[in-house]
Amino acid sequence: MAFLRRNVIEKPPYDQLAVLYDHVMRHVDYVEWADYVERLFRWCGASPHQITEAACGTGALALILSERGYSVSGYDLSDAMVAVAKAKARAGQGNLPQFAVADMKNLPQGEADVVLCMYDSINYCSNTRELTATFHSFRGAVRAEGIAIFDVTTEANSLRYFRDYRYRERHDGYMISRHSVYHPETRTQTNEFVFEGPDLPGRVKEMHRQQIYSLKEVLESIPAFEWSVLGAFDGYTLDPPDDDTERIHIVMRALG
Repeated sequence: MAFLRRNVIEKPPYDQLAVLYDHVMRHVDYVEWADYVERLFRWCGASPHQITEAACGTGALALILSERGYSVSGYDLSDAMVAVAKAKARAGQGNLPQFAVADMKNLPQGEADVVLCMYDSINYCSNTRELTATFHSFRGAVRAEGIAIFDVTTEANSLRYFRDYRYRERHDGYMISRHSVYHPETRTQTNEFVFEGPDLPGRVKEMHRQQIYSLKEVLESIPAFEWSVLGAFDGYTLDPPDDDTERIHIVMRALG
């Protein structure tokens, strides 16, 4: 008897991944990331209270920062990711973040002390025009002299780990497959996820695309009349980035 493949259903990024995201990204040390963010606060002399997090995902970082006394509002373009973040907040206690759906290119206007955008979310901007729109959006979300901190993943990271990366695992009744490919000719990294499970009507596929930028391209996309760049750092350090840097964190201050 011939094997009948289940229908392939294509969904937008994170529609299905959201419920499995925390498991798939279990290697990420969000406590270390929160520690580093606070180190950057001290480095630039900031003492923030109100934080806006763009592309907050399932709220892992926002929840840690809230536990440390910050007032955090998290926004993400994915309804599914925000739904998971809200559920985690409802299950918590004490000072909890607020979550809502919003594109990082069109954040709600506000007077936050800091805007954060972590874990290479910026790389989801498909071109430099979108980069500029995102940085303009950040400016509208913070007060004058407020701070923005974001990171970008680099070509060194894509070449080292995602030139042609595959894995497959079973978790909580789902089969999860991932195939990541770096395309140097376009400097695009594609991450294809396929999910199979008893509650799914077929094989669900999500295609995630990230654009890999040079530091020069990122810096040139920052509106000079809105932001002053304070520093760019290698990974989780205060060292300058180099050709081997896998992740760059950038800190900038909002102009009045």
